Amino acid sequence: MPASVTVLEDFRSLIPTHFVVADPESAGFNTPITVKLSIPAGQGTLDIASLGTQISFIPSGGQAITVNGDGTTSITLTGRAADIQALLNQRNFANTATDPLGGLYY
Repeated sequence: MPASVTVLEDFRSLIPTHFVVADPESAGFNTPITVKLSIPAGQGTLDIASLGTQISFIPSGGQAITVNGDGTTSITLTGRAADIQALLNQRNFANTATDPLGGLYY
């Protein structure tokens, strides 16, 4: 994740695409991992992908990711590491094109 991000107050802002999510077992055996993203209470909310509350997301060419806590201060993502990385970086699973529906927003 980037060391710091500048966002506009009271404006939904995309967090730039520099996330690395890696796990050898997830890649080698298609096993799910869990990634938790959080911010301090009272500092805004985190939002995954397109507007509205997501309970799952499938990056283009990938497999489903379970999303818990979308639109809150703490989001938990469960799925393959490469799929989670694709979602956070607004890319497709093969990392060859932009997925306009993905991304992490503050």
